[in-house]
Amino acid sequence: MTSKVNGEIRQLGNSSYMTRKFDEVLEYFSRDNTLYPWDFFTSGTLSGTCLEKKDGSWYLKPGDTLELEVNKIGVLRNRVVKK
Repeated sequence: MTSKVNGEIRQLGNSSYMTRKFDEVLEYFSRDNTLYPWDFFTSGTLSGTCLEKKDGSWYLKPGDTLELEVNKIGVLRNRVVKK
């Protein structure tokens, strides 16, 4: 898993660092909920967040391009816009 901002790698890791594996998350959630094919789960974040940069230089701003990539799945690419 990789996250990039304007082509710069900000986070890099893989699922072996997860506290809980996806099967455990799904098992826990499905105890009290019905799961549907369109349900979407997220797993948190990799190390290397903007909060670690005390000068605020890693905060996203309008015009930035954010790319989130998971090997063998694909890339989600979005441009940050002003609200």
